[in-house]
Amino acid sequence: MSVPNFFQTTHLKPITYEPYNRKLRLWLSLFPSPRQSIVFLYTTPNYSVVTLRKHLVTTQSDTAVTLNSYIKAIMAAQVANPTLFQYIPSSKMESCDARWRELRQSTYAEAFAYRLQAQPSPLQSLHSGVHLTFQDLVHKRESLPDGSFHKLLLGFYTHLPPVRADYFATQILAFGEIPTSPNYIYHDATRSYLVLTDFKTSHIYKEITHDLPLPLHSQLILSLSLQPRTFLFVNKFHEPFNRYTFSHWANQQLETIFKKGLTLTMLRHMFISTIDFNNSTPEQLQTIGNQMGHHISQQLLYKWKSQGTEDAQDKSSEDSDS
Repeated sequence: MSVPNFFQTTHLKPITYEPYNRKLRLWLSLFPSPRQSIVFLYTTPNYSVVTLRKHLVTTQSDTAVTLNSYIKAIMAAQVANPTLFQYIPSSKMESCDARWRELRQSTYAEAFAYRLQAQPSPLQSLHSGVHLTFQDLVHKRESLPDGSFHKLLLGFYTHLPPVRADYFATQILAFGEIPTSPNYIYHDATRSYLVLTDFKTSHIYKEITHDLPLPLHSQLILSLSLQPRTFLFVNKFHEPFNRYTFSHWANQQLETIFKKGLTLTMLRHMFISTIDFNNSTPEQLQTIGNQMGHHISQQLLYKWKSQGTEDAQDKSSEDSDS
């Protein structure tokens, strides 16, 4: 039986619609068999949300953030499949459209209120690593075995402004070779050059590039000599990850390294929380934003007021990571 794809015709990128597909397939599975369609889901907003929340309670994920992500998924699916709804009365569609917009707005307001307060999200607060600082990441990185995947992973998220799960299939090439993957690293014995063109906001920022700092370049060369491969990170079958499996794998590695719950998104928050916004120029902030693939205004929403210290100002001075 084929897995349904609700975005056969869409302007959305796979990085956006693939998670939407997963959410919608799960959501539909909660309904009785005759009702497992996006038309039924969309035209019964209250029933559908209640059904979803009953399930989310069982997985301890009934939060506004999670609800908002599911609501965006069904609204995007309705836009991508207009012919499925052509026989629904216009008055019915108008009321459903209005209700979904209301639900999206209310869950968004609740979901991201924590950002205005410069605090971790409710789900992030459940992770035991939420009180780690960026400097803790650096200290741990330096204690890890040279050439190990753990040190290399942490190195790419601490030596450079941390990106999202964008190292999922990063090809390793000699200078002059032609890449077959959209994300790649040119390298020789003396230097390495990173190019990312497949990331969430590539339609805005086009590409993210870096000359790797010498310590990171050295770790990469050593790692490649210990475990020869053609991609930066590989799974147990020595194959590159996709974005979803890389994110899952990387989060698992972080938990193994720190013996605490930690995610790539949290690393981005930790990094941004080290930035002195009062003494940085707009140009400096914009450069960092470009390197992380998000707008300068997003940085303020990513910044956490504190990470295990009572005085955020003290924390910022001690720290030297979405």
